[in-house]
Amino acid sequence: MGRQQQFDQLVKAIVVHFHQDSGRLDAEAEVENRARAHRGMPRVPAKSLVVQLALQDVIERVPTSRLTKADARTALRIAGLHIASSLESRDVVDKSLYRRALS
Repeated sequence: MGRQQQFDQLVKAIVVHFHQDSGRLDAEAEVENRARAHRGMPRVPAKSLVVQLALQDVIERVPTSRLTKADARTALRIAGLHIASSLESRDVVDKSLYRRALS
């Protein structure tokens, strides 16, 4: 399997894992932010933490032998963008349905 295939699989695995397990990942991100606050560290945006946690969950199950650390960081960023855009799309649909229900 080539480097690009491994990269694409990693991005896809992160996104799929987020969508399948977002409730648990959101809860873990909140716990992490509370722990950071307790240690006097600044909070991290929840969605950033969620994507990092998703990567940690899938990294052992997806082939990455040809990827560099920079590749993994890039995959994380791209997966985060995919997730953010899907959440924004869902919010737009939810708001549209809500407006229709009020009409």
